[in-house]
Amino acid sequence: MVGSAIGGILFIDEAYSLSNNNDENGQEAIDTLIKMMEDHRNDLVVIVAGYPKQMEDFLNSNPGMQSRFNKHIQFDDYNEQELLEIIQYMCHKEAYELDEELVNGLQSIFLSLIEHKDSSTFGNARIVRNIFEKLIAYQANRIMSKSNLTKEDLTKLTNFNKSIILLPKITVLGRLQQLFHTLIVPDESSTVSPNCSVLPSIDFISRNLLFSSSN
Repeated sequence: MVGSAIGGILFIDEAYSLSNNNDENGQEAIDTLIKMMEDHRNDLVVIVAGYPKQMEDFLNSNPGMQSRFNKHIQFDDYNEQELLEIIQYMCHKEAYELDEELVNGLQSIFLSLIEHKDSSTFGNARIVRNIFEKLIAYQANRIMSKSNLTKEDLTKLTNFNKSIILLPKITVLGRLQQLFHTLIVPDESSTVSPNCSVLPSIDFISRNLLFSSSN
């Protein structure tokens, strides 16, 4: 794989998986990668990416890793407004529209997710997609028994009676489920770009990059 990238760029997502669980094959792959980076330092660029904490462990898995990856780019997590824009973009792409009350509720949910996140594993953009897919599923269930459907019935995502969206397991799951219950169960009556900062490291000049982000 590395050989085919010579003369170009090799991108390795979730690179830390190579150093997990003391896997001998993974360690051998890391050692081989380091040697290839040294042998082809003028005609090979390597970019590795993953969660911040796990990527720190990855860098410590080989004594030569730190000097090979001396440019670190940390991508900030999305804020609640950006998460809302992401789900709105998903809706627009699939010809759906969010009800205003649902928009307000989602903002509260995204804010709570951010306030109680575990930065080492929190993939907030993925959670947005999970929420979007749940909303679509409940939309389908809601209109299944209706007849004479209008375009708005088919395309507007709104409060769903007696429906609860189950979030991924996080430490504040109970609180967030309660928020969703309040949002989804009423009483019976352009592409977001994350901010990033370049963090300088060792003085060794290299074109290789390390990306870390929860997104």
